[in-house]
Amino acid sequence: MNIAGVIEHNQIDDEAIFDLVMTTDFFFNEDALKKMTKHLEEAYELDPANLERPTFAKGLKEMVGLEEGDKLIGQVSLNGQFKKVPKSLDKTFMFNDVKMKWDSDSKSFRSFGRIGLSNIKDKQINKYLTGKIELIKKRSGDVLTIYLEIDKNNWYFFTYTRGTMQAISSNVDFNADITETKPDKRKSKAEKGQEPYQYMYSTKRKQRDFLRKFEE
Repeated sequence: MNIAGVIEHNQIDDEAIFDLVMTTDFFFNEDALKKMTKHLEEAYELDPANLERPTFAKGLKEMVGLEEGDKLIGQVSLNGQFKKVPKSLDKTFMFNDVKMKWDSDSKSFRSFGRIGLSNIKDKQINKYLTGKIELIKKRSGDVLTIYLEIDKNNWYFFTYTRGTMQAISSNVDFNADITETKPDKRKSKAEKGQEPYQYMYSTKRKQRDFLRKFEE
C-alpha cells in the first residue's frame, strides 16, 4: 500500500479525518481483474470521480514526484483523465478519493462516504462507488478489506491477512477465474524478507459479516 493526502484534526471532538489518495498492489488473477474492469467501465450510472480536488493533486505529487505530478494534473485538466496510467501508478487498485477515520470500538481505520476508484492496473475507471475499506492493526498480522459496490446486486470483495488474499464477487465469471485456477498458480514466490503469498476464493458469509460490522 502507498498512501498520501491530508489529515484534519477536530480538536473539539478529538477526531482525525484522513482524506487520501491510495494505491494497493497485489498478485491476483489477471483475467478476473479484466472482467471486473469491464464491469465497472460499463456501469454508466456511476458518478464520475472528482479529479480537480486539491487532495488528489497533492497526493499525486507525493506519490510520483512534483514534476510527474504536475504533468499528470495538466493531463487531467486538459483531457479529464491521464493520457495513460504511468508505470508508477500501474497498481492493482488506485483510489483517488478515500476518506477514513479511526474507529475505537473495532480498533481499525474505516472509510466513510463514497470511494473514488482511479484505475485498475493500467485501465482508468475514475468513478465513485459505494464501498468500505478497513485496515485493522494486529500483532498477529494486519487485515485489509476492500468492498466495492456498483449496486446491491453487483459488488466485489477482497480481504487480506497473513499472506492470503481472499476474494469473491456477485460476478460469477470473476469467481470462476479464481476457482478454476490451479492452487499452485495462485501463489507468488516470496521475496527475501517477505512471507509467502496466495490468493483464493472467499465466501459470501465473509462479505456479509464484514458489511454487518458497519451496520452495527
